[in-house]
Amino acid sequence: MQTFDIFTILFFLFDLSLIAIFVLLFKITTKTKTISMKQSELATELGNIKTQLAKVGTEVLGKLAALETALANQENVTPEVEAALAELKTSVSAIDGLIPDAPTEEPTV
Repeated sequence: MQTFDIFTILFFLFDLSLIAIFVLLFKITTKTKTISMKQSELATELGNIKTQLAKVGTEVLGKLAALETALANQENVTPEVEAALAELKTSVSAIDGLIPDAPTEEPTV
């Protein structure tokens, strides 16, 4: 039977502790990289959604302008149609207010 002194046992336990620490550090690093990757994917997706919203906003405003032009060229537009158009413009304006406008660049002096 082999006997071990206290230093050998402590050194062995210390080695096991170091291995456990390295394994935990590896797991933490892997999780951090995964979280970072997911956040970058999320940032990309949010950018895509912002682009889609800008496109939709442009399309809606174009359709609204075309509708206003068509109604302006009509004779005898009923008050109900005028009220519906006003409500639609208010709704579009409210939605537009939810999305911040792109910042304008100030001219350099």
